[in-house]
Amino acid sequence: MAQQSKIAKKIRRCAYKARARAEVIAKAEGFDDDLFSFCARGATILWKELNNAGIEAKIIYNPGHIFCYASGYYVDITATQFGEGFGKTMVRMEKSVEKLNTKQYMRHGKSLFPDWSIENAWETFSNPQSLQAWQQANNFKPENIVKMSDMVPTPKYHYIKNYPSDFIEVKYV
Repeated sequence: MAQQSKIAKKIRRCAYKARARAEVIAKAEGFDDDLFSFCARGATILWKELNNAGIEAKIIYNPGHIFCYASGYYVDITATQFGEGFGKTMVRMEKSVEKLNTKQYMRHGKSLFPDWSIENAWETFSNPQSLQAWQQANNFKPENIVKMSDMVPTPKYHYIKNYPSDFIEVKYV
């Protein structure tokens, strides 16, 4: 297996932290475990982690899904909503994400075609505040609109176990 670049490792660490935080918030607010319909808020939490780590990121909206793009990587902490086969975090370069764009996913009886590309993006946001304003202007459901609490940094935590797969179990301290 090829070695990950330093930036990919840094992005992946941010994604792990963001996913753990998103799961806590989503559970408290009654969202599904797979973070269905939590993508805008998840992308905001991820954007904040990336920004705090000094990584410039954009939030990308394609119909039906919102994710981040940073340093040549598509980063998604809510792809689990499209079914099994997606880990809790997705950090992929453009060439490896193209094949995902041709697949159809089923969720709640709906056919979904997530498009992880920036070329086809309907909207691109440089920060969560602009995403939030756009969501409000476009009448998103209140529970899906980015919240100010999504934009605060993740509290300090330590790693319990480092899995070889793609998720690190965390414990807040």
